[in-house]
Amino acid sequence: MHSTKKVFIGYAKEDKGYADTLKKHLNLLERQGLIQIWDESMITTGEIHKTKIVHELKTADLILLLFSPDLLAQDFIWGAEMKQILDNQRNDNIVMIPIAIRLCEYSDLNSNPFARYTSIPEWNNPISNWKNKDEAWISIQNAIKLNLKNKINTSSHNPFESMISLQLKEKVNNLIGEGKIEEGIDAIIKWAHENNQNQLKNDAAVLKGKLSILKRNEILGMLSFAESSRESTILSNGVLELLKVVQVPPPEMLVLGEKLKILLLAANPAKTTKLNLDKEHSQIVVKLQGKMEQFDLIFEKSVDVSEFQEYTETIRPNILHFSGHAEDGGEDGGLLVHNDYKNGYVMIPPKGLNAMFKYFKEEGINFKAVVLNACYSYEQAQIISKYVPYVIGTTVEIGDDFAIKFSRGFYFKLDSGGNNIEQAFKSGRTQAVAVGADETHFVLYKAGQKIDI
Repeated sequence: MHSTKKVFIGYAKEDKGYADTLKKHLNLLERQGLIQIWDESMITTGEIHKTKIVHELKTADLILLLFSPDLLAQDFIWGAEMKQILDNQRNDNIVMIPIAIRLCEYSDLNSNPFARYTSIPEWNNPISNWKNKDEAWISIQNAIKLNLKNKINTSSHNPFESMISLQLKEKVNNLIGEGKIEEGIDAIIKWAHENNQNQLKNDAAVLKGKLSILKRNEILGMLSFAESSRESTILSNGVLELLKVVQVPPPEMLVLGEKLKILLLAANPAKTTKLNLDKEHSQIVVKLQGKMEQFDLIFEKSVDVSEFQEYTETIRPNILHFSGHAEDGGEDGGLLVHNDYKNGYVMIPPKGLNAMFKYFKEEGINFKAVVLNACYSYEQAQIISKYVPYVIGTTVEIGDDFAIKFSRGFYFKLDSGGNNIEQAFKSGRTQAVAVGADETHFVLYKAGQKIDI
């Protein structure tokens, strides 16, 4: 059983309302026995105020500081005790999380040494700026839960954890604390490559791809401050989550094969027929349940042309599954995806698909199959099949029911190596036909040629 972790909440008296709200959001964790909260409102008559605060600071596992101009005006923030806390944070003895509740000076490290840490939310977007403050508190609650989880997981000695992996964890924690997410991810990728941990390397590469897309969307002005802050927090937490698996395996441990990677890209742009893409994704998950140790399913929605390429190149899937719309018509046809502003659609034409998948092949992406679960996608399937062993397309406007049934049957049959594509195709087609589709609605291309099975 894990011991209860002590949580210290520091705040200015002017911000007591914020502290009370935070405690409400942490109440469930306290009821579950995971944490024990302390703040200065719990000082009893007769206790020396400063002595008690210093004692609680030094014995805390997790310190939450609610930053505002009033907190920065408090003497204890600048005292020797807090300097010791910052030193302990660097040595990983405790965890300190700044929580930005009201806008204050954060840019100058000389005037605010806490600015080197990633606050929740970000320093320039405090809770007071949020329209939906409950949403801000939930993001804080999730970050705290993740840190508690890491604290619990690392509290017991791991005999296989090397000094090198400990140094990596310290380095990445410091980089994330300084807001250098990309540098932290690169450090993990480099370590994973040097230690032959391909799954960790791939998982880190996925996060780097998402960070690249986030930066591009920020430059294009497609995200609000709140959205950008939320996505950055999610990525930072994702990097910290990866650190849990950074360890050198024991010599006798067998190296297991990598999971079969399935990338599901979905696009249902404005001004196109509404599709139930979330249901298709959930049905695929259902069919893979019980064998998820063999598969890695990544789902990305509302993709545009650049994201279609970037997600594929970054994740390097074995199975690429596209759900959405397509049009036949030779050079006038193609796959429909979102435009850059997500308010309409553009088409990836045949020559675009040809160039893209030729590029993927040159990049060495090990496709087993591409599934185009979209209306009238047979022409696009034929083009892609020049570069991919198997490609599945459709010859009609198949609709949600047939598309979902095909996916269920396909992934129900698919084996862990992705080596039974023809059998999986027949399984998916059979389920679709069972509810009214025709066998000719689905086509399979192998090495550039349509095959009849």
